[in-house]
Amino acid sequence: ESSDDLVDAHAFPLNSGDDHQCQYLSPQTLSNANPEEIAKIISSVLFANVKSKQIIQAAKEVKTQFHGKVPTTRHGLKLITGIGPKLAELLYYVNSYNAYAETEKEEP
Repeated sequence: ESSDDLVDAHAFPLNSGDDHQCQYLSPQTLSNANPEEIAKIISSVLFANVKSKQIIQAAKEVKTQFHGKVPTTRHGLKLITGIGPKLAELLYYVNSYNAYAETEKEEP
């Protein structure tokens, strides 16, 4: 991966109104997070306890393999444990310029 294929991962809100949750949403903070705290945040997801550990592992991989920057290519995304072809394609599209451009067109 070249540095052009990576994006900075910054914390962002979960829209839940709970400010304490925002601190976890970056590879740096997630990689050191308590799995039980992450499970609380994603409690509406099936198998939240297992998935919280997987999220932390993926964050550790982003931190070590990609220097804390989330890959923007499909190939780079698939190198992260737990991201297969379908999720890589979805994440690639969502993070692409086209997704942002289409969102801006739809806003009144």
